Order: sequence, then C-alpha cells, then structure tokens
Amino acid sequence: MTLPKISQPTYELTLPISKVRVTYRPFLVKEEKLLLLAAAGKDQKEITNAVKQVVNNCLLTQQAGFSVDTMSVVEMDYLFLNMRAKSIGDKIEQEFTCNNTVGENKCGHVFIVPLSVSDVVVTPPPKVNIIKLTEKDGVKMKLPTFKTYDTEDPDSSYDMLIDCLDSAYDAEQSYPFREQSREEIIEWIESLTKAQFQLLQDWYDSLPELEMKKKFKCGKCGFEHEMELSDPLSFF
Repeated sequence: MTLPKISQPTYELTLPISKVRVTYRPFLVKEEKLLLLAAAGKDQKEITNAVKQVVNNCLLTQQAGFSVDTMSVVEMDYLFLNMRAKSIGDKIEQEFTCNNTVGENKCGHVFIVPLSVSDVVVTPPPKVNIIKLTEKDGVKMKLPTFKTYDTEDPDSSYDMLIDCLDSAYDAEQSYPFREQSREEIIEWIESLTKAQFQLLQDWYDSLPELEMKKKFKCGKCGFEHEMELSDPLSFF
C-alpha cells in the first residue's frame, strides 16, 4: 500500500522590484538536507547550485519568460530568504556584545538580539538605466540575473558587470549586447576611457541589495545600538 502524500501549504510573495507575484511552498526535508550538505562543503558554486535547485523545486509559479535564471540577483535572494522563513522560521537569535564605553571601560555586556525576515528590506534600484558616454553614444543598463552565478570565470564581479549591459547605442541605432560574444563585449569595454568605465562601475555599485537595520538597547548600560547589515542572508 502506498503511503499518503502530505499536503504542504503554499504562500504568495510580490517581488519588490519586478512586482511579479509568485507562489511557493516551504522546503522539504530533502531540500533542507541539500542546503546543509552544500553549506558544509563551503564551496560557493555548490552553495549557489543548491539554492537554485531548491528554489526551482519550491517555486510553483509558471509564467512565460519568468524563471530562476531570469530573476534579478537581489530578488532571488529575497525570495530564498522568505522561503527559508516559511520553512524553518523567520526568527533567529543573534548574540551581541555591547562595545559602549562606560567610564574608562567597555560595557562588554553580552545579550541576545532577536532578528526577523520582516526586518529585511530591498534597497531601491538606480533611478536611471541610461548612461551617456558621449553626446551621441551611451549604454542602457539592466539588473544582473541569477544565471551569472553559474559562471566558472574566477573574475565573477566582472561577469556581473557584463550582465548589466543591455544595449549600446549611437546616433543611428541600438546594439543589443545579447547578440555579441563575451570577447566582443570585453573588447568594447576595454575601448572606453577610465572616466567612461567609471560611470558603468558607479551604476553597478548602486545596484539594489538586501539590507537589515535594527535598533536595540543594552540591558546593562542602556546604550542604544543600531545594527546595519548589507548581507542579512548570512544571519538566516
């Protein structure tokens, strides 16, 4: 006799930038095991592949043109964080040591700070996606997609910048980067001046990211601390 299948709850989430509404289920034991094995190996590529597989398994939304590979990196992280919250719990207790100076000494009081997925926000994307390089030439930018993490090139940050390039344009027409080889794109980048390249880098540096801000008081000296994390995924 076949054992009955256990029904699992489903949840909905609106992605903060694309505004796509997705439906997903929580992790199962087999998926939690996959994540734990990848984390134990401490290989970033294995961890990335495990996250991708788990999100693919749990994502129930079927929408044309939408997939894990086409999602922006920050929305992928945000979705995974919320999946984890529904699967394992959205709260974690983080140990914190008060470094406030009281008199001539550090307070040193050690206490627990409760953190929650609800404390995590996504910073806004760049206000413009068109960068003028000259009076007639420029480039249209886009958010990097999760597929970039599949690269085996050790210079992954450079690959991420390339993935932000949507199209170049001049006075006559537009030239989509997707129609160019990686070598041709690199050659184009290397033809820029340092100042022009810096414009691309500045745009890349302003990409949205997960952020957590938390205020809390030390129970011993009463000093109010403010925690600001740019990588809250590491706490969950």
